[in-house]
Amino acid sequence: MSVWSNGACMKIEVKCFATLAHRAPAGGMLEVEAGTSVGSIISLLGIPADEVKIRFVNGVHVNDEALVSEGDRVGLFPAVGGGQALYFFLKDCSGELLPTCPLAGIVHPFVCNGGDGLYVGE
Repeated sequence: MSVWSNGACMKIEVKCFATLAHRAPAGGMLEVEAGTSVGSIISLLGIPADEVKIRFVNGVHVNDEALVSEGDRVGLFPAVGGGQALYFFLKDCSGELLPTCPLAGIVHPFVCNGGDGLYVGE
């Protein structure tokens, strides 16, 4: 999926989790115009803004106004029901898994660019 008008185009990786998974772009890659915000990506994917409760760019919790750059990894998560906290496990540079739960205030803001991603569990 790609979107551009008169601006420069860049590629980002977008992962939509749980009930949002069906909204992910084909192949997990999206081409957007430089200066695109996370909120614009959510809208572009046809996801109602109130369905996305947690947004990450490169493993860092962000809001809708955050701008993405070439090669960024965006993760979108729905609300978690049933009173359970959803934990994300981020790998640091040493390969250690860091439990992260923004809803419970447990956040590790640094994730090595060379890490291999985001792990989800309860």
